Amino acid sequence: MDWNRKRIELSVWNVKKVLDICEKQGYKNIHFTDEDFFFNSSRALDILQYTQGKGFNYIALGSVRSVTKFIERYGVDILNQCGMRLIEVGLESADPELNKKMGKPGLDKYSFLAEQTKGKVDIFWLTMTFFPGETIGSLRATGSFLEQYGFAIHELYGRVQTNSTVGGLGQFFQPYVGAAGADRLEEKGIILSERPIRLLPSFVPFSFLYSKIKKARPIRTDEEKWFDLYGIDRSLLTYELHPELGQEKEILMKDIYLDLIEYFAKEDVVTYLAILARLGVIE
Repeated sequence: MDWNRKRIELSVWNVKKVLDICEKQGYKNIHFTDEDFFFNSSRALDILQYTQGKGFNYIALGSVRSVTKFIERYGVDILNQCGMRLIEVGLESADPELNKKMGKPGLDKYSFLAEQTKGKVDIFWLTMTFFPGETIGSLRATGSFLEQYGFAIHELYGRVQTNSTVGGLGQFFQPYVGAAGADRLEEKGIILSERPIRLLPSFVPFSFLYSKIKKARPIRTDEEKWFDLYGIDRSLLTYELHPELGQEKEILMKDIYLDLIEYFAKEDVVTYLAILARLGVIE
C-alpha cells in the first residue's frame, strides 16, 4: 500500500506465513490485491518461489514498468513455473496522447510486455473510458490494441468481460475528491450523475462529444453481444446514423447524443456511442 508516497508492506516472512495458512486450509488460488505486487522484483521472486511446485495459482496487479523490469531481470518462464496465471496491468488507454496525459509510459512499453508474455502468462489489461481528452479516435486505438492483445469475450465471464476486451469499456472515469481539477470538472464535460460509480458512466468529456464522425458502418450481428453486455436497449441499435456520412460529410458526436437522449437514458446513450467507437463502427 502506498499512502502519501510512503509504501506500507508486509514483510516477506509474514507473507510466507499467510501462504502457509492458506496451504493448510486448502486455499491455493490466490489473488494478490496490492496495487503493484512487482514493485520490488527480488521480493516478488522470493514470494513466488516459496510455493513453487505446491500447486498454487496466482493473480497479481502490476505496473507495466515493474512487470517488465521483473521479466528483464528473471525472465518470463519463472512466472509460469511459480503459478502466476494472470497479471492485471493498467493500460487505461492505447491512445499515445491520452496515455501520456494520464501519466502513463509510451504505448511501446505495453506492446513489448504483451509480446514478452504471450503464451507464458496472461495479461489482463485494465482500461478507463471518458477520461478528459477521450475521443472517438482514442477509444478506437484502445479497441485495436485489445483486438490484438486482449481477450475474446467467450474467454471471460460476467462483468469481467467489460475489461481487457475490444468492446468492454473497463472502468468509467470519475474524479476523486481533492484530485487536481475535480472542482472544475464541469468545464471539461457533462456530469451525468452526482453519485458516480466506476461501472456506469457518470461523466462524458466535451472532447468526446465534439469529436467529428467522418464515417460509419452498420453494426454486425456478431457485435451485438457488446451492447447486451451493458444492457443497452436493442432499439438503440436500430438508430440510423446519418447516411450522408459516406459522402465526405462530417457530423459532431454531440448531434447524435442530443438526438438520442430525447428517447433514451443519457448513461445508455454515451455507453452505446463509446462501444461504437471501440469497435470501429464509427470513425
